[in-house]
Amino acid sequence: MSRMLDVAKRAKVSLSTVSYALNGKRPISEKTRQRIVKAMTELGYRPHPLARGLASKHTRILAILFPTVERGLGITELDFVASAAHAASTNGYHLVVWSAETNDPHELQQLTQQGLVDGVILMEVHVNDMRVNLLRELKFPFTMIGRCDDDRDGYVDIDFKQTVDEALSYLAGLGHTDIAFLNQSRMSYEAGYGPVVRTKAAFEERIYLSGLKGVMRFCRPLPQAGYEAFNALIKKHPVLRLHGYRFPLTGPMPRSGAQNEVWSFGEATYAILKDLLALRERLRPYLHELMQVATERGMPPLRPLFLEFPEDPICETIEDQFMIGPEMLIAPVLCKGSRQRKIYLPAGLNWMDAWSGDVYSGGRSIEIPAPLERIPVFLKAGSRFRNVFKPVS
Repeated sequence: MSRMLDVAKRAKVSLSTVSYALNGKRPISEKTRQRIVKAMTELGYRPHPLARGLASKHTRILAILFPTVERGLGITELDFVASAAHAASTNGYHLVVWSAETNDPHELQQLTQQGLVDGVILMEVHVNDMRVNLLRELKFPFTMIGRCDDDRDGYVDIDFKQTVDEALSYLAGLGHTDIAFLNQSRMSYEAGYGPVVRTKAAFEERIYLSGLKGVMRFCRPLPQAGYEAFNALIKKHPVLRLHGYRFPLTGPMPRSGAQNEVWSFGEATYAILKDLLALRERLRPYLHELMQVATERGMPPLRPLFLEFPEDPICETIEDQFMIGPEMLIAPVLCKGSRQRKIYLPAGLNWMDAWSGDVYSGGRSIEIPAPLERIPVFLKAGSRFRNVFKPVS
């Protein structure tokens, strides 16, 4: 490995002249400088940054401080690091990533006072960041990716308010009025981590000013935590919307199956199906109302019981009944040959058997006949549809 002394001999100059050429402490002629550069190239000599630092008191090394966090280094953070490395290299500096627990003031003070680096870039900045206060006291050069509340020092940061505004504007433009936001963990928020604090504030402000409905939940950056947070969210706010089939069709999509015309199953079945089709026509205005609501507000026409009756805990456990809109409870017969049906009637109101007119109090289970020609249907007592259902002929 070539040394500075070898460069001096090859360039036929003194060792101190080579040193001056490298650290720029004293001027030398351009002719001499070119001779030194040529000698360095021929010998493959590269000055050691730490050695130069000992002599010049400047290492030309910058440290980017990324404290150990639960979620690790993500794509956004990697982009910041890569950009900082490129900018450092362009300006003749080296960049090192210091991932130790630099929230420790003693460790950070050692890093800055050992002469290993010329400056520091802080990441994962908190609104009241002790590292910022320490570096200010030490008068050590630093900048931030992120910012604290007292942001008089140089920083680069994401505009979280604009980010939230654009996201909510996009969703509102699609017709959404109930918006959920999964933020980072509660621990990060309580610690004052800038992005969590600012996105929460921006979300709440925009929801308030826009008249939208919004709910925010904290979530740790773990798959299981995300699963649990989402389940808890849809339990309280169960209506989610998807916008169409997003993949292009590559050709015709034929489907074949059994016969499906009402006259395909014999005379007795034909009579039942014909009457049920007539019932559907009588319900057409109601179904049209429900489809209008689905289009404008995202509320599905067919609904699980817990969506209409969130205060009844038993409704969360019912998986074989559903509502058509807010007024009709349907209990399909799911077992072949069965002619009886056990039904749970949600609490808080009275229910009327749509076929017989019998009224039952809610908050209990009943068992009723379920002949082939009569799907069990219950209406809220006093429903406008009490005369729509007629016995099948």
